[in-house]
Amino acid sequence: MKLKLMISLGLLLVGNGLYAQLATFEDSVAYAYGNMIGSDLKSKGVNLKLEIVAKGISESGTTTPLFDDNKAKELLGRYQQVMMAKMQAEQAVSGGKNLEVSNKFMAENKKKPNVVSLPSGLQYEVIKKGDPKGISPTLSDEVTVNYEGSLISGKVFDSSYERNEPITFELGGVIKGWQEGLQHMKPGDTFILYVPSELGYGERGAGGSIGPNEALIFKVELLSVKAKTIDPAVK
Repeated sequence: MKLKLMISLGLLLVGNGLYAQLATFEDSVAYAYGNMIGSDLKSKGVNLKLEIVAKGISESGTTTPLFDDNKAKELLGRYQQVMMAKMQAEQAVSGGKNLEVSNKFMAENKKKPNVVSLPSGLQYEVIKKGDPKGISPTLSDEVTVNYEGSLISGKVFDSSYERNEPITFELGGVIKGWQEGLQHMKPGDTFILYVPSELGYGERGAGGSIGPNEALIFKVELLSVKAKTIDPAVK
């Protein structure tokens, strides 16, 4: 649907500058494809002249390019190193600020009367209690949960509630804050987990909304626990 809309807009604008060249369906697709490549490069912080990128594309496989494959790989490798160094420098700055803000939040949050603070730094708040006779999961167990994850600013970055689709996973395969927090829960419980960065995604962050050294807040509803089945034939 999105592709059809982009093509329709291109055809409607035929006669205006570049759009006058979009005389066929294939031309419109070519423009849309190039636009997507350009947007992707910019979203990754690649600040290159797109007209030269386009020239490189147009000369690939049709004429003798300025660089052979080995030289091209060398140039791209050097540029990746430059971009990596830039990204690491930016992460160091933002990570320092995030850590300061996150530590302040966690220190203030632990003072709330309903918040339980654990030696690891994890904090949790009980929102709803389930069956008190239920069994808490171990790291090898499979759990099914509903959850909502947010930054300390309140911005929601992920929610199974919005998708109307709980998730199932082995507890030992997720971030440490979840590993520890869910072991304090029983099926039917709903907790809010306040996860310091060292129990979350740490200095590297997780990309997207989750930057380096971000404390995170998760509302977690534990729906079920399933013990891992061990095949007796496997030793």
